Amino acid sequence: FASDGVKAANDFRSRHNAPPLKLNAEMSKEAEEWAKHLSENDIFEHSPADKRKNQGENIAAACNAKPEDAAAVTQRWYNEVCDGYDFSRNDKDWNASHFTALVWKGTTDMGLGFYDKKQPDGTVCRTMVARYRPPGNAGGGFKENVQKGSFDPSKHCNKKT
Repeated sequence: FASDGVKAANDFRSRHNAPPLKLNAEMSKEAEEWAKHLSENDIFEHSPADKRKNQGENIAAACNAKPEDAAAVTQRWYNEVCDGYDFSRNDKDWNASHFTALVWKGTTDMGLGFYDKKQPDGTVCRTMVARYRPPGNAGGGFKENVQKGSFDPSKHCNKKT
């Protein structure tokens, strides 16, 4: 699961001139624990920053007959760029925060975890958490860390995920 998510993330990152992320086992374990906490408590919120040890975080949840894999969730986060992200801005775009965390050039490590909760109707609700270290997309530095690279909306914005 986690290796597929990191592979997808690195494919997107290469498009934006960002170096590949390394999968971090400890961060993945912590991400899985947070995904389980969210699912078991029926909540959807970021973990407290002091519990993440200098890490950024993306979270997602969806209920389907077949749970989404890590690559599909990573694609959903990436697709925020397709809503007209402005690569010339140097401040945070709250509508693209998952995307900017994903491709932030200064980030080196990633952890991924998920938790599945079966529903009475047979669907499965999957909660997925991604952790990034060092964290990006806070403060400034967006022009340097979120580059357009070879991104072309006409080629890369098929939102059918």
